[in-house]
Amino acid sequence: MEITNKRFEFIDFIKLIGLIGIMVAHVDAPDWALMVRAFDVPLMVMLSAYLMRYSYDRHCLSPDFKDSSFIMSRILRLLVPTHIFLVFLFVMYAVRGHIFPLDFYIFTFLCSLYGMAYVWIILIYIYTGICTPIFRKFSRFKGFSVIILLLYVLYEIMYYKGILVDSRLFVNTFYYFIPYGAVAYLGFVYPAISKRLKVIIASVSALIFAGIAIYIRVATGHFERVSIATFPPKIYYLSYGIAVSYALMIVFETLDLSALYKSRFVRFVSDRSLWIYLWHIFALAVYDQTVLSGFWYLELAAVFFSSCLIAFIQSIIVKKLRQKTELKFLKYL
Repeated sequence: MEITNKRFEFIDFIKLIGLIGIMVAHVDAPDWALMVRAFDVPLMVMLSAYLMRYSYDRHCLSPDFKDSSFIMSRILRLLVPTHIFLVFLFVMYAVRGHIFPLDFYIFTFLCSLYGMAYVWIILIYIYTGICTPIFRKFSRFKGFSVIILLLYVLYEIMYYKGILVDSRLFVNTFYYFIPYGAVAYLGFVYPAISKRLKVIIASVSALIFAGIAIYIRVATGHFERVSIATFPPKIYYLSYGIAVSYALMIVFETLDLSALYKSRFVRFVSDRSLWIYLWHIFALAVYDQTVLSGFWYLELAAVFFSSCLIAFIQSIIVKKLRQKTELKFLKYL
């Protein structure tokens, strides 16, 4: 069991890259930018699993530790902030006269794909938390990696055969739990495997992506963005995401960029990444109504820095509130 309180500064920096990549997808960016940034969600899932490995080990030190309590704490840390934000956002929409159908509210608070598009990733993070105790218990067995691979192959077969593909419940569970669970596993084992194996994983993933891209080019006469294989995630999208994510982790883990990694801004963005992500949804709603929406790079900069600013102001207010009260829900803010 690896227990450490060390802060992984290079992970903080890569998380910043991933967060910006996700925001690129939500502004009206050109095709080349949307193609380049398509590693963002797999990267963020890997980083989440990477950090959760050590978080789980620290929690194990508690004498009354239970896997169920760890999973519940992860779920609450994701859902409580998300639900608080959604209440605020929907109130703002209601004030402006935008009322949505009841099922839209229900699916959004469930972080379902059938609700607000931006919050489905919260469900993926929850799946990562659920997988962590399983990974920790079984990852030391060599056959476990084969089981993960076989489950992923089964997932691909079931999707292309159209098995239960129209079931909403099935789409929100199996078709996301399995592929992103496999991606999370690659993030979870990253600290424990050799650099040689890391390079092999990145290289094989890159070759798979290149092979599929060339096949599509020959079959259709043009290249396709990986986004065509995003919902649900399939091998064309995931191979690209895994290749780029592992390459970034290998490079930035190797480089000695201490001054950059230890930047207060980088650390702040990493620590407050969930709230920055949530506030970017609000910022998008604001800037989409302005002239900035016609210039994707300006809108991206405005959305990112506005989200960071709101999160910073929020952190100051919460800090002052904590000094005056011991309300437990403040820890989620």
